[in-house]
Amino acid sequence: MISLKFCPEILTHYRKQKELSFLQLARIFRAKYGQTKLNKQLVWSWERGKSVPSSKNIMILAHIFKTNVENFWEIEDQ
Repeated sequence: MISLKFCPEILTHYRKQKELSFLQLARIFRAKYGQTKLNKQLVWSWERGKSVPSSKNIMILAHIFKTNVENFWEIEDQ
């Protein structure tokens, strides 16, 4: 069976490419997109694979990093 899995390494790559800290990325979410409950610990947990961003947050990430939503997913063979 094939499924899609969020790829935290891609998020790390894009964040570092833009030279953003966890806190800076969280602040962008809050300031530009009204995601008031988002904080640096949540961004950290996404990058460590401890949690997965919601579909809405993945769309916001794609917008912030000027990429496609599909780039945050990888195919997983089960």
